[in-house]
Amino acid sequence: MLMFGEGKYHILPSFFRTLIFLKKQRRDFNVCFRTFGNDLDNIVWEFNEFCCGNHPCFNGKNGTPLIRFDGTQGTRDLRIRESTQKGCFIRLSCDLKDTKFVQGTYERPNIEFEDLSQEMS
Repeated sequence: MLMFGEGKYHILPSFFRTLIFLKKQRRDFNVCFRTFGNDLDNIVWEFNEFCCGNHPCFNGKNGTPLIRFDGTQGTRDLRIRESTQKGCFIRLSCDLKDTKFVQGTYERPNIEFEDLSQEMS
């Protein structure tokens, strides 16, 4: 991805600093991204680059700290790699009770609400 080459990021560095702070405090935490668009692939890619120590703001080069959340050196592995780590909320109607969570994908099924509600019943 050319995102870093153009100086563009999808995740603010302050978010990464919060994760570093939580780690230093020995806090137990999980990360959940929520988006309204189709930019989640870029967000997952950037987050995984951070976890592997490849993010330009946290790679140990040019005076930046080297940060890793990939399971090395006793760190937790926070990388998003498996389909079970992805999910998509689908609302079948205007009623909040008709909200479903589909695990294994973050792409919204391209079918009508009526078809989906019968399929998920």
